[in-house]
Amino acid sequence: MAPDYRRRGVAGTLLKHISALAADRQISQLELATIKETGNVSIFLRLGFLVVEEHLSERFVGADGQAVAEVMLKRHVP
Repeated sequence: MAPDYRRRGVAGTLLKHISALAADRQISQLELATIKETGNVSIFLRLGFLVVEEHLSERFVGADGQAVAEVMLKRHVP
């Protein structure tokens, strides 16, 4: 994402909306997966997610063909 569009609260706003939808449906936990090398894990940690699993991906590779790690994160719905 272009630097001018970072840190504007978009991820937090989306998560707040998703959490409300989950709560309405009595879903108690959110789960997501991301690629560690994108740098997004730290964003999700700041948003209250916890890393529950990390492993080398068998499905994805980096732009230069290098191995990448898939990270699974979970967060309880408030």
